[in-house]
Formats: sequence, structure tokens, C-alpha cells
Amino acid sequence: MPRAPNWPEEPAWRAGQFHTDPIPEGLNVSPRFPHLAFLGAQADLFDDAFRELPARPVSHVDGDPLLLRSLGLPTYTGDGQREAVRALLHLPPNETLIANLPTGSGKSLLAHLPPLLNPEGMLTLAIVPTVALALDQARRMQVLLRERFPHRAIPPLAYHAGLSQEERASIRGAIRTGDQPILFTSPESAIGSLRTWLEHAAAEGRLSHVVVDEAHLVTGWGNGFRPVFQLLPALVHSLRQHAADRPLRVVLASATLSAGTLFALRQLFGPPQSTYLVAAVHLRSEPRYAFQFSPSASDQRELILEAIRFAPRPFILYVTRPDEATTWLAHLREAGYARVAAFTGRTPSSERDQLLRAWAANKLDGMVATSAFGLGVDKNDVRTVLHATLPESLDRFYQEVGRGGRDGRASASLLVHTAQDIDQAKGMASEKLLRDDTAFERWTLMITHARPADGDDVYWVDLNRLPSHLVVNSEQSSLWNVRTLTLMARAGLIELVALRDGAGNGDETPVDLALASEAAVRILDANHRNPDAFSQRLAQARDAMLRTAEQGIRVMRHVARRDIEISQALTQTYSVIQGIWSPVVTCCGGCATHWDDRRTTGLYPPPHAGRLRRFATRDTGRIRHLGLPMASPRLLVVAVPDDGQFLTTCERLANHLASVVRPHAWLMEPSLKTRFGQRLRQLLRPLPRDDSFIDIVDARAPDAWTAGSDEVRVIFLDRVRPASFPQELWHSEAALDIVIVSKSLGDPDHEGRYFIDTTPYVASATFLERISS
Repeated sequence: MPRAPNWPEEPAWRAGQFHTDPIPEGLNVSPRFPHLAFLGAQADLFDDAFRELPARPVSHVDGDPLLLRSLGLPTYTGDGQREAVRALLHLPPNETLIANLPTGSGKSLLAHLPPLLNPEGMLTLAIVPTVALALDQARRMQVLLRERFPHRAIPPLAYHAGLSQEERASIRGAIRTGDQPILFTSPESAIGSLRTWLEHAAAEGRLSHVVVDEAHLVTGWGNGFRPVFQLLPALVHSLRQHAADRPLRVVLASATLSAGTLFALRQLFGPPQSTYLVAAVHLRSEPRYAFQFSPSASDQRELILEAIRFAPRPFILYVTRPDEATTWLAHLREAGYARVAAFTGRTPSSERDQLLRAWAANKLDGMVATSAFGLGVDKNDVRTVLHATLPESLDRFYQEVGRGGRDGRASASLLVHTAQDIDQAKGMASEKLLRDDTAFERWTLMITHARPADGDDVYWVDLNRLPSHLVVNSEQSSLWNVRTLTLMARAGLIELVALRDGAGNGDETPVDLALASEAAVRILDANHRNPDAFSQRLAQARDAMLRTAEQGIRVMRHVARRDIEISQALTQTYSVIQGIWSPVVTCCGGCATHWDDRRTTGLYPPPHAGRLRRFATRDTGRIRHLGLPMASPRLLVVAVPDDGQFLTTCERLANHLASVVRPHAWLMEPSLKTRFGQRLRQLLRPLPRDDSFIDIVDARAPDAWTAGSDEVRVIFLDRVRPASFPQELWHSEAALDIVIVSKSLGDPDHEGRYFIDTTPYVASATFLERISS
């Protein structure tokens, strides 16, 4: 560029975020990614997001035959998805599976697989937090079902408020007749208009799975924005009662389970000993974090507007209160931004649907939002998440930051807060709770005038009942009655079963607390009318809630002040080591501490998920009735000649065992993987009832041969390796281990002798003759 009149001077080019290099003729000017000078060393916060830098390491593992058969997928996304799917298929039906897996690990597979594997007439219920997610999952499921069952008629798979009465009736009819393979719906619909139909399906043994997505909402938003999530444990309890001894598997899926949330879920859907956790958690490697304190609201506004001016699109600007969202939307409109909107808990349902469609179609560059926006809005390409507030907990902050970079590419996170934001967060963290005497008065009034409902110790209470000192009813009074019930539920005095409007004829459970005027409660403690016992239980619940809230704001403040590095704080928040083991693999995509090293701190080793420890029973009677010599009550050894037909004979054995025994697992060492593993997969792949998995076992691992209780396994030992029989198999907890060995396998206790010289066994030819007769 020339140095001449009417041409910008060098400072103007620099102010416009250009590189400049003086040369004799003038200036060499080149564009660069815009920087935020107020962030100092992190001024280039947006660079990686602009580049869409890949930020999520890939760690696929070999898939099982059923995965290829039902979905055409050759691999799992990692250990976590693999073990969650195996638990989904093989965990005893009276247990609850909790899948704690990070974003991008394929948790949706836990809802997609059952209808692809189930026979006709079986129903999978998938409860999701938003209509947008229900519709998106339904579209994906339609494709999968058509590919798997090209000649089967597929009904609508999403049930939501936008359907006509005729469409809703059609879906309810399909549930009744057994023509609904899977249904994606909200908790409001599941507990409201669908409940009777779901209970009927469970009673007839046609409800196979209940999958709850974003299960942390049961203990999180259930206190306010989505109270109906607190009713899901009661729904599951009712469905299990109706199912009686028929199998009904329950899955709770989430990407962020803190210790407190995990403890609560195990209690609510337990008992705890009947829950099983699959956890393979790593921190998000996509966000680049920056935190800035602002001395005033006006300064905060200028910094946020400067950031939005340069931020990679699409962006989300999070605030705490709906009125703040309205104010910020006005600021953006005044600044000239037209492709922006606001989404809060007060946004009407019809407007929400329009906003979500515009957001998904890239008709909006930015969204100003409260926590009401995000969950279930699975937009993969959000590049920037800004906070003009201080969230009341690190958990909320991490959830909202998690809206960015879901495609595995870098995103930017900027939080700018003021002293007023700190005060607001403290107020939310220490939310006003009812005094014992006030809560007891409200409860006594409600239960005294309650009406019995269907079910043991279940009553309908009127949320509009007024204490004696109040004359005029109000929405606020009803909310305090709901808070009374919520606190009592936390204290274990009652269980919330349902909410409805006063007339009892609403089609759905209300989303908004203000619309609920009746609640169904189950009495759990006979001392609920005793003031002393009531106060003691409430005090314990209140103290626990306050401690959790105070800890949340304390950690969030330390992170915002950079007293604690964020990946360290997140690891502490989401690691669970007491009572149940759920570690977190730490990484940091970039923060003030790791800014220069973010290319390496953003890497992480693949998280490991432990092998399933409890299995649904299999019928082993046919094998045991063959009268074969057993090496131990749970161990059958089949010896194969050590000749050129070893692998062919193993294949013949596997073919019969797959149909007669239906083992849970096939195990082999790495030396057999290339020579026999693929042949076994090809053999199992076309079998419609096969849900087994294949493990390649590292014999050097301490628990290499450890079995789960009631597991049925077929184990192939190589002709040469191992040189001796694994000692762990003598003490296996499996229901049955069928071990296929070569006749030349060495005896570990008698040098120079073969294993079959000292151990009861059956020759492969004899076994094949007996099992095929």
C-alpha cells in the first residue's frame, strides 16, 4: 500500500487487525486473525477456532459382529462406547446402567441398538430433554430401521406437542398394538399422556428398554427449569413394577456426572448395588479458555461487544437471567447485528421451535441464551461460547462451554464477569430454602386435604393450598409449595410421582412449574407428620444442598480468578473415587497456564473402561446334559488335534456353540487375532440372535482372564502360546468356561507332559458328534 494522502497510515491498518511491514515504497499489508488485546498473552484466543483445528484425538477399537450387522460400523469410538454397549446387552435386566461418556463418544447408540436387535412387538422408550433432539434422533432412527428392515412399515418415532391429536393417537395406538419399535419423547409426555400406554406395554412384556438422555438433569435442572425430570425415577419404578419379572433394562446416559450427581442417580434408580457404571471420561480438548474480570457493567459490555465483533461464528452468549438476555439482545441489535436472537426459559414453545430451526439451518450467527438453551441442541459447528456472567457452579459453566466444538474442532471460550455477577452467583448458590416450621405447615395442609391416587401410599395434593396467614393465592405461593415437596423428596420423606394442572385433563405434564396445580406424591417415611422427625430430615437435606452449592460457587470463582487451573478443577469435579471408581483423563485445549503448550496439553491417552462384571444368565443346560467330562464344575476343556486343521476345527466348534450355547464372549490371544479372529467375525455376523462380543486378551495383564459373574465364555488358546494353561481359569466366576486347546498344550505343573494328560477333557471330534446329535 502506498504512503500517500487519502491512504490509511500504518496505525490505522494495525487497528484494523492487519499485519504491516514497512518497505521503501510504502507498506506491505496482510490480513491476520483478529486478536483481543485485553487478553494479553491470550490475545490470539480465536486463532485455533478460525482455523477449525482438529482437537479431538481419535481412538477407535475393533467392533463386535452385532455392530457391523446392525449398523454397518466396523469399530467403536473407544473403550467406553464398547463397554457401554456390552453392558446394555448383557447386564442383568433388574439393574440400571449408568453410562458416563464424553461428548462425541456415541452415547446415542445405546438407544439406537435395541430396536435394531429386538424382535417385532418390542418397544424402546428414549427420553430426551428437547423436541429438537427428539426430532433429530427420530430422523436418524428412521434411516437405520429402513436399512435394517427394508420391508417393515416404520411409524413416526417422535412424540411431541407439535403433533396433531390424530398423530398422537396414532402413536399411542402403535404402542398398544406393538408396532412402535422406539419412541423419542420428553419426560413431560412420558409421565403425562403416554404413561398409561407405557405401563400397559411393560405389563405385557413389550417394553424392553428405557433410555434417559442427559440424565444429570434428574438432579440438576429438576429443581427449577425442568422439575419433571425429578419424576423420572417414579416413572421407572412404576414401569418396573408393571413389568414384574419380565426383563426391562434402564439406561442413564450423560457426559458430565459429578460425584454428587452420580451418588443421587444410584440412589434414585437403585438401590446402588443394582446399578452399574461404565465410565470412560476425558475432559474436552476442544475449548480454549480465557477469563477476564471487569470493573463495571459498562466495561464488561464493551469487552463482550469487542469479542463478538471478531468472534468466529456461530457463537453463543450465555447470561444467567431471562431479563439479562433481553438486555444483551438489545445491545447487539443496537450494534448492528441482525442475525442474532435470544433463547431463555421464558421463550414460548412455538417461538423455541422456530429459533431452533433457524439455528440449525445457520440462519443465525449468534444466540443470547440462559441455561435453558443448549441441552439437546446438537449443533456441531459452534465455534465461540461467551459468558457475560459468572455461573453459579463449574458444572453449569462446563455444560455451557460444551456447546462449542462438538465436531471435534477447536472452539473458543471467553468469560467476562463483574463483582455484581459474583454476588448474583452467590445468591443462586445459596438459594433461599424454606424453614422447617414453614415447610411443615405447608406439608400438613397439603396432605390433610389430599386425595388418594392409584398406587400404594400415593396421594394427589393441591399446590394452591394456602397457609393460614395467607389470604390471596398467588403463583409464588404455589412455587413455595412445590419447593416444599422438592426439599422433602431430597430428604427421603416422599417421592414425587406426577404433576398436572388442576382440572387433571391436560395432555402433558406441565413444563413450567407455574402451570402445575396438583402433584402426586408417594409417602416414604411414616414419620412425615412428626415435627421433630420432619425437621431432622429436612435439616440434613438442606445442609447437603447448601454445602454442594457453596462448593460449586467457590470452585467457579477460583477458576475465574485463575487461582486454580481449569483442567485441574474439572478433574476434581468429575472424578469419583469413593464408593465407585470413575476417574477422569485430564487434558487442556488451552488456558492461561497452558497457552504456549496447548498443542501438547490438549492430547490425552484414550480413557479405559473396565470390563462388565455381572451378566444376565444364559441357559447352559444343553451342554451340561451331554454328560461330558468337566475339568471343574464351571470348566469344560475341548482338545483339538495339533494339525493343519486346527483353525478349521475351531471354526466348526464355534459354529455349533454360537447357536447352542450363545456365549456372552469369545476370547483369544493376539497370536490368534489375525489367523482366526476375522473368520470368527464372519461366522457370527449373519446370525440374527447373536449378541456376543470378541475380546483379544493380553495374557500379561493382571485380570486378563477374569470373568464376570454368570458369564458364559468360549476361550481359544493358541497351539504354541500360551505354553501352559492359565491358572486364573480354575477360579473363574463364570457360569461356564469352554476352553478350546490344542492337544500339545503343555502342563504347567508337569514338565514334559501335555495338559490333557492330567486334566479331564473331551476330544473335539466327540464334542462335535454329541452337540450336533
